[in-house]
Amino acid sequence: MGFFYGCMVDYVYPEIGESIVKLLNRSGYGVELPEQGCCGAPTLYTGMETTTKKIVKDNLAHFEGVVGNYDHVVTPCPTCTHVLGSHWEGPVGEKAVDFIKLIHMLWRAGKFEVKGPGKDVVVTYHYSCHLKRSCGVDVEPRELLSSVPGVRWVEMEEADRCCGFAGTYSMKLPEISSELLERKIRNIEKSGAEIVLTDCPGCLLSLRNGLKKANSNIQAHHTAVFLERHASGGQGLFLKKPPLDPAKTFV
Repeated sequence: MGFFYGCMVDYVYPEIGESIVKLLNRSGYGVELPEQGCCGAPTLYTGMETTTKKIVKDNLAHFEGVVGNYDHVVTPCPTCTHVLGSHWEGPVGEKAVDFIKLIHMLWRAGKFEVKGPGKDVVVTYHYSCHLKRSCGVDVEPRELLSSVPGVRWVEMEEADRCCGFAGTYSMKLPEISSELLERKIRNIEKSGAEIVLTDCPGCLLSLRNGLKKANSNIQAHHTAVFLERHASGGQGLFLKKPPLDPAKTFV
C-alpha cells in the first residue's frame, strides 16, 4: 500500500498514521510513504488554481516511479481522498481510497479481523461531508464498527450533518461554524455514546474542541485509532496512552 498521510496527520495527529500502518501490517500489507506534500485542498478551495496545479505536479513526481507497486493509495482524510481522486491525474488518483472504505473491504474479504475491546463501550459516528458526499461512504463504518464484540453502535441524530469545521470555513465564518458545532455536540450527547468516532482529522479537531467547551466526558477518536487500540485485542482507549517516540518512523 502507498500511504498519503496528509497535513493533519503529519503535523497534528501522527498517532492516526501509526494506527493505520499497524492495522494494514496486521492485514498482511506492507506500507510505503513516498515523499509528499499537501494534497492541494487548501489552495484549491481558496481559488489558487496555479499553486494547486504546482502542488499536484510536485506530488505526482514523487509517486511516479512507485505507484505501480501499490494495490491502493490509502489516506486517513476524506478531503485528501476526494482531491486525489478528482484532481490528481493518472494511477494515484485512481488508486486513492479512504481508510474506512479500505479497512471495510479488507474485513469483508477476511483479511482484517476485529477482536474484543478492552471493555464494553457505546459508540456513535460522525460522517464528514467529503466522506459521505464525495467518497460515497455510507454503510461501511456502521457495518464494521457494529461487528466489533463489546461495541454497541448508536446512530446519533443528523449523523451526516456538517460539524462546522470545513477547513478555512471555520476561520472565515466562525459564528456559523460555532452554531453548527454546538448542534453537532448536542446530538452526540443525546445519543448516549461514550465515544464518537470519525474518519476526518479536521472533524476530529473540531469535535474535540466542541466537547471540551461543553465540559463533556465523551471521547472523540479517529476510527483507525479506535480499531488499532480498542478493537484489535488491545487494552482499549481508556488506558493512558504511551508517549509517542518522535524518532519513530512508519515502516
